[in-house]
Amino acid sequence: MTRLESPKVSVVIATYRREEVLCETIRQVLSEPYENKEVLVIDQTEEHLEETRKFLESVKQSIRYIRMDRPSQPAAESRGVHEATGDILLFVDDDVQFEPGLIEAHVRNYADEKIVGVAGLVLDPGRGPVRRLSSVCWNPHFGYFFFRHDYVGRVRVPNPLECNMSFRRRTLLDVGPIDLNFRENAYLWGLDLSVRVARAGGKIVHDPAARVVHLRFRSGGARMKALWPLSFFRNLFYFLNKHHERHERFAIAMRAYFYRVLVEGWRRPWVLLPNTVTFVRAWLTERRTLTREPTER
Repeated sequence: MTRLESPKVSVVIATYRREEVLCETIRQVLSEPYENKEVLVIDQTEEHLEETRKFLESVKQSIRYIRMDRPSQPAAESRGVHEATGDILLFVDDDVQFEPGLIEAHVRNYADEKIVGVAGLVLDPGRGPVRRLSSVCWNPHFGYFFFRHDYVGRVRVPNPLECNMSFRRRTLLDVGPIDLNFRENAYLWGLDLSVRVARAGGKIVHDPAARVVHLRFRSGGARMKALWPLSFFRNLFYFLNKHHERHERFAIAMRAYFYRVLVEGWRRPWVLLPNTVTFVRAWLTERRTLTREPTER
């Protein structure tokens, strides 16, 4: 594919308190053989280590480096959407690994004008892809909660994972802003965006050729150990209140309680009571905030 016939791709990397793994992710993106690209690094880190600062300085001619003072993944991704100049926006996390050809694998799908988004395959370290999916994945009302993004098949889906997904930029501008009400760990901001794209008639495909390994670094990013259960449930209930009828909310919430509280409590009994309290607290909080409107920075 020549530069003249290939669309421009804007690779958006939102980062927070990541050091060497961020540098390695940027190196991989810059090494991609796909030429018609720009790399946007949206950095919310207060202060980097000296080695990271030197690296970012060394690549400043090859990337667009944008500083943001207040940590918010949805706000950072939204900034990337509006700063990007490419026809296609590829979102990757700051802690992923991939082989050369990731951008090309995403772009190939856009030869079909009906496709507006691509969900890449996402693997955990040391694990391979799965070859079968549960039937619940195809439930038209809530199957997107259970789709396995490590699935080896190419299928139409309603939801990519935020660490490896792409969209036509004009589609994102048409469906409206990224919802900044997804707070703290920002769980489900990408699903919210994808659901709005799909409901507007956009076709999103899962392509296993666009493959990354998500390292899931415990430090940095959106992984705040102390707040994670509360922010997980807050964002879940906000999403349910926004997109689902009352009877669907209850069914999905109970599934979340079973897997995130009861199963985890069986493995670690000391977290059962505090996580149950957190579940109820988040539910009550979101019941009081149903009137919140999506906002955009």
